[in-house]
Amino acid sequence: MLNIYLKKSFMAKKVLTRHAFSTGTKEIQEELNNYFTENHFIIPYEPKKINRWYITLPQELDIPSWSIKSASRPKICDYGFKPFWLRFNDPIGPSTTKKLWDLYLGITEHIGGDVVNPQILSELKSKFYSIKTEGLTFDLEMLDPTGVVIEKWTIEKAKIIEFDFGDLDYSNEDPIQCGILIKPGNIILHY
Repeated sequence: MLNIYLKKSFMAKKVLTRHAFSTGTKEIQEELNNYFTENHFIIPYEPKKINRWYITLPQELDIPSWSIKSASRPKICDYGFKPFWLRFNDPIGPSTTKKLWDLYLGITEHIGGDVVNPQILSELKSKFYSIKTEGLTFDLEMLDPTGVVIEKWTIEKAKIIEFDFGDLDYSNEDPIQCGILIKPGNIILHY
């Protein structure tokens, strides 16, 4: 008899369930519980969300993780790993643009004009030497609603192939963003 009622619309199922639990006997309640469990009405499912993630950057970059605005999970195609952008908010202080500029000077042969002090340039080159030779290595973690890590990627030997210091527009009041385009050398999905 119960199956006849449950084959109707979802709304009828809700009404029947509410009625059975408020006035029904234990047998009806158990039968409803079994029916919903056996027919997969109760599914323990929590989707991963695109706004629940955290990236841990190398300390030598000195860029706080909270300034990262957007990223993407790795993409793979037939010729290897696809490059992806790390986009940063650029607060007044500490300036992400300045940190990325220092990184640019430290890993490239371009001096940036004769404005750069040779001693500062030498310090930047030694500070970022490992990034220049070995690439960036960092973790990308997906989080559940309580902040527990549910998925962890390690991006290894990522080469920075482009710097973007952001667009300007008088008609737009959005915050300035800057970013780096990176090409992973290796990717590991831990879990």
